[in-house]
Amino acid sequence: MLAEQMNNRLQWIVLLMIGLLWGSQLLALDVGENAPDLEGTLYQDGKKTSISALLKKGPMVLAFFSVTCYPCRLEAPLLSRLEQEYTKKGVTFLYVNVDDDSLRLKISAYLKITKSTLRVFLPNAEEAKASYQAYGLPKLLLLNQGGQVIASHEGFDRSLGESLERELSELLAIARTKG
Repeated sequence: MLAEQMNNRLQWIVLLMIGLLWGSQLLALDVGENAPDLEGTLYQDGKKTSISALLKKGPMVLAFFSVTCYPCRLEAPLLSRLEQEYTKKGVTFLYVNVDDDSLRLKISAYLKITKSTLRVFLPNAEEAKASYQAYGLPKLLLLNQGGQVIASHEGFDRSLGESLERELSELLAIARTKG
């Protein structure tokens, strides 16, 4: 009897987890969709801005992170290197922090540990997570100048740099032909 109850509970837990994963995929931004706008503050200089205002300068890489996310720490130096190269070509890199206020106190130490030069954007964390389904970190989106999602990556693996460089090159080539 006890074993049967445990088995039933386990089945319900598995079904619940599948439902949650499937549901989060339904809400995720797909390639081709327009990215929601977020307002926030730039950590380094305290200026208020928005994603839409920064998109006026050109395409954008949005990288969602938390100071407690180990894979985010692995991704940060890669993004800093790409930022050095692609900022000159008109791409804005924005490191979007989704931590609560108590963890945001650790951003300075995080940037030193990761040797990151990325510009940190501080929106309302809950709004950012909900709007962009940024619950699995790191999460990275490549947006064209119109705010459309061109590519999406969740998690970190060593091939991310190659993929992102290819996607950025393709995006910039398309932008040149249109401009």
